[in-house]
Amino acid sequence: MTHPLLISLVIAAALCRVSHAAQPAPPNVVIILTDDQGYGDLSCHGNPVLKTPHLDQLHAESVRLTDFHVSPVCSPTRAALLTGRDPLRAGVWTTTTDRSRLLADIPTLADLFAADGYRTGMFGKWHLGDAPPHRPQDRGFQETLYLPGGMTGFAAETWDNDVIDPVFHHNGAREKFTGYREDILFNKAMEWMSECQRNGQPFFTYLATFSPHGPCLVPEKYASPYRKGPGKQAADFLGMVANIDENVGRLEAFLRENGLRDNTLLVFMSDNGGTGGVRIHNSGMKGNKGDAYEGGHRVPCFFRWPDGGLGGGRDVGGLTAHIDLLPTLAELCGLEKPLPKGLDGVSLAPLLRGETTTAPDRSLFVRYDPGIKSDPQYRPDSYDKAAVLQGRWRLIDGRELYDIQADPGQKKDVASEHPEIVAQLRDAQDAFWKEIHPGTFHLSRPTLLGSEEILLTPLDARPTTGDSVAQQAQIRQGKPTFGEYSVRLPGKATLHIEARRWPRESGAALTAPLSAFKGPLVKRPPGKPLPIHSLRVRVGDVERTIPAAPDAPAIIAELPVEPGEHILTARFLDAGGHELTDAYFLHLSTTKP
Repeated sequence: MTHPLLISLVIAAALCRVSHAAQPAPPNVVIILTDDQGYGDLSCHGNPVLKTPHLDQLHAESVRLTDFHVSPVCSPTRAALLTGRDPLRAGVWTTTTDRSRLLADIPTLADLFAADGYRTGMFGKWHLGDAPPHRPQDRGFQETLYLPGGMTGFAAETWDNDVIDPVFHHNGAREKFTGYREDILFNKAMEWMSECQRNGQPFFTYLATFSPHGPCLVPEKYASPYRKGPGKQAADFLGMVANIDENVGRLEAFLRENGLRDNTLLVFMSDNGGTGGVRIHNSGMKGNKGDAYEGGHRVPCFFRWPDGGLGGGRDVGGLTAHIDLLPTLAELCGLEKPLPKGLDGVSLAPLLRGETTTAPDRSLFVRYDPGIKSDPQYRPDSYDKAAVLQGRWRLIDGRELYDIQADPGQKKDVASEHPEIVAQLRDAQDAFWKEIHPGTFHLSRPTLLGSEEILLTPLDARPTTGDSVAQQAQIRQGKPTFGEYSVRLPGKATLHIEARRWPRESGAALTAPLSAFKGPLVKRPPGKPLPIHSLRVRVGDVERTIPAAPDAPAIIAELPVEPGEHILTARFLDAGGHELTDAYFLHLSTTKP
């Protein structure tokens, strides 16, 4: 006779197995975000020149959002994707100056996934701030491999870095890798995902390529198939897309071979409208990157998750946007933590699953703010470079109106025929401005100073009197820039400042010229000498002027600083005391008094 206790144990074990069977493993998530790849830069979208077989296959297996919109430039899109908020509400208005920094108190997708037990990894282009508390490792990502700034050759990147055998910032330290930049990103992401799988941990992977953003630098084997047609620059651009396509194919093989494909939610999208490929094929749209017209912000967006029922090559229309990614992924993945307050996006899960065929009825606001960088009198509440999207209507710059269903190429302005629609959309935009401006535009985004040494470049400066110097080529030219840095100290400290004309790794003196650089793909001209005689540094109410020693590579300053937020300036002077430019490289650290 079977013992009753044994029967109970057998039943309990069976119930446990049923319980576990009813609770599938949480899906892994991979977001691939390409840079400057327009809607038409895919052969599955009708491009007559470009060949993208792996992306075409992903397209064939995905649910595709066909009226999906982002911002006209990259940093705002990244902010919206990661926070579920309109990028202006998240504090990101442009791509340089401190208005490209994501406000520090806003939770990100990485924060949400990490709180739910996921491992979080960021690989590639960040472009939301390079100093604490704005770096990816400060914003919920546990594994980070990225380059500072927004493109090859930004000031904070390792000096004269190439796209072949580059130096990346890897988990807080600089590390040199072998190979082509995008290949390395995919390789390291796959290595990290393998590690997560071995440890039984679900992963959230944010894989943001630099390609095909210019400068268009790619191994010749990818560009050569396009040399005979559109010209060198376009061929290099298309070659960069071809390299992305190859890497997507390698990722697909990795997921399949490791049994990860079916329970991985893969999202593919781009960060703004097209650039190098628009004259070849722009899917009939008007405009390109930076424009308020459709070609500036309508991009591809594919979702595939076989175990979750997302696939089959299905198109889904209706107005959707980057702000919807956070609530959508949270619902699809069943994240248990409550969503942050203040979201602008909505969950598209019912739309993706086919539970509804109606997209949210709302107005979306698209904006690009180039004036921040160049015009001291810039008005961020103007209508310039702005669009309101609502259903079939597109209001451009507050005055042009297009019916996108009847006129997808935006060739006929119908504002005079529908003044009531123009008024309605302008009212919606005005109401939005009252929420956003001047609040987030004028909020400071201070760098947090501590014992950890950090590097600031003019890219981190506040928008004051002119365009920030963001790129190494501008530094080589000696282009002047005059800005201010907002810094915060948690306690009273001595601030150590090392101000440089040239970066540490160059070994060059303050007043020295610099030789030209010729790497495998990157080429840069000689660097111009500047007659640097001294440094005037000011932090809050404390000011010092320190002379430069002969042939010194830097000027060192130490200032006592009280706790709190301060404005810092550090400017090189000539022998007559005239300001030449801000110091291009500032190494900052603190010690307790």
